[in-house]
Amino acid sequence: MTTDHSSHHWPLWALFAAVAVGGVFYVLGQQVAADNESPSTISVTGVGKEYIAPDIAELNFGVTTGRQRTAEATITVLKQRMDAIIASAKAAGIEDKDMQTQSLWLNPTYDWIDGRQTNPMFEATQNLVVKVRDISKVGEILTAATRAGANQIGGVTFTVDNPDEMREKARATAIAKAKDQAEKLADELGVSLGKMTSYSENFGDTTNQAAMYRGEGMGGGGADLSVPSGQQEVVVTVYLNYKLR
Repeated sequence: MTTDHSSHHWPLWALFAAVAVGGVFYVLGQQVAADNESPSTISVTGVGKEYIAPDIAELNFGVTTGRQRTAEATITVLKQRMDAIIASAKAAGIEDKDMQTQSLWLNPTYDWIDGRQTNPMFEATQNLVVKVRDISKVGEILTAATRAGANQIGGVTFTVDNPDEMREKARATAIAKAKDQAEKLADELGVSLGKMTSYSENFGDTTNQAAMYRGEGMGGGGADLSVPSGQQEVVVTVYLNYKLR
């Protein structure tokens, strides 16, 4: 009598498949367990803003000589005008330490007549950067400079000399907002906040800048130029990471 053992033996390929499938579930089970053992975290951001009136202005102005016959004559004209401009700034209370030459150049210029290049003429430009510590005098200083011979104003920038106090206030506001956001988020998720794991921040201060003027000098009398300074915005953004438990 022959006994049929086919019902008690798995084909060899089926055994390999069972081992392989079991291995996958084992690996996946270990991965999930590892994930469950790792604490979850949340990241929140807070932004704080403060506003402050500027207390420093930086002015950029100077003179272009126009075309002169010789380089020596050009430099003479430039010196005369710049000496008068600097004297006007000093008369308004600007100290030597707060005036700096930003650019100075002398260039030949040429004309063409009947296809032939003429002898060169010369033109020079000098520009100053002037720090004004009493911004109520900005208009007075610019007006006095143009009356003294300045025919270029390259810009007016208002800043805060020491923004640290405003940054600290903005930072405190940003941190409070970020913490409040983290607590609300944890409550909505049904978890509790754990230890804060990281902190970072960045900040940016805006500056107010007036437009550029270029001409041949204002001259004459009249009221001082009006240059409103507005307010400066100090912004601090903080980033907090918390563990959840």
